[in-house]
Amino acid sequence: RRQTAAVVDTLHLHMVDKSNGRSRLTGEALCRSVSSETTHLFINSFKDAPALADAISRCGALQVVTIFESNVSQAVVEALAAKGASLRGLLIDKCTPDGLGTGDGCWASLFAASPGLLWCTLNMSVGWPFGAQSWETLPTSLRALSVTQPMYGVGAAQPAEVEALATAAKRLPALKWLKIGNADPGL
Repeated sequence: RRQTAAVVDTLHLHMVDKSNGRSRLTGEALCRSVSSETTHLFINSFKDAPALADAISRCGALQVVTIFESNVSQAVVEALAAKGASLRGLLIDKCTPDGLGTGDGCWASLFAASPGLLWCTLNMSVGWPFGAQSWETLPTSLRALSVTQPMYGVGAAQPAEVEALATAAKRLPALKWLKIGNADPGL
């Protein structure tokens, strides 16, 4: 009988090739590592967005997901939305949008599907794939929200987009901590 894990964690240095900084993890290995019992998923430096979406889909009731320095596609966001009912924490940090434009659809669907989300950090390394409508479906359960933009101005958020997020955040009664862009607008 195959052993399964509630926690799948790829955030270990031994998962990174010292000679080139690339992940040693393959899509096939990631998909074999998860199961319907997986509730916590931690991904580091993973560029195969289709395999990541597949792995998320194979997980059980995901409670916490962190995706760091990886490619994130619409299929990844849709797979997360399918797990939204159980999702409590989400961190997408220093990731590269893989085919994600500034559309609202997938992000709005993810937030709408996640009524119990307590904390969320979104930081893309390139671009700002969030439109104003993305923020209208932020769950009222949120206690901490950080949405930062690229540090080097490539595809940075426009002032109107930042204002739309700040306005939406004011409608979140449980919110205790907020960071938008590279500044803290306060609550």
